[in-house]
Amino acid sequence: MKKIFACVLLVANLAFFNSLAFAATFPDVPDNTVNNAAVEFLKQKGIINGYADGTFQPDKTINRAEALKIVMLAVKIINQSDSATQQTTPTEQIIPDKNMNFPDVPAGDWFFDYVKNAYGMDIVEGYPDGKFKPANNINVAESIKIIEMAFAANVTATLTENPFPDVDKTIWYAPNAAFAKNRQIIWALDDGKLHAEVAQ
Repeated sequence: MKKIFACVLLVANLAFFNSLAFAATFPDVPDNTVNNAAVEFLKQKGIINGYADGTFQPDKTINRAEALKIVMLAVKIINQSDSATQQTTPTEQIIPDKNMNFPDVPAGDWFFDYVKNAYGMDIVEGYPDGKFKPANNINVAESIKIIEMAFAANVTATLTENPFPDVDKTIWYAPNAAFAKNRQIIWALDDGKLHAEVAQ
């Protein structure tokens, strides 16, 4: 999921990233892979660091808190002018009159500010039971919706056809999947399906 997530996030501004080329610094994300530019851009901006052994581990799972941190930092940096003194801190401005009451996101946890700001900006909502579930592995459906919300993508509300064989046009994430597919941000797996609800 981390490999897919980084790629989806950075291709949100497709024209910008198409003009960039990066030398590989992670041995498990070589120059000739589709995710190289996305991963290296995130690394150069200080959004990701990789692991202590020097690898990125692109197939390792990522949870909801980790994913949201990447999104919030990336939105802040991409929306700013490039500067050597930029600090990768959570987006400061939040909607002050929107109270966040997730019982599983206590103040003081490393991800609290990221969740609070994303909630204030209507990027995340949480689950029907009132929890955010930060430790849950994020799936493709959740990740593309969070990313598109964060980047204020112009997503069509209703669809006339299924965007993928396993994504019915009436399901909640179908418009997000269609938007990402049409802009070649995500691709189907070898079986032609998206498998959007499977934790990766």
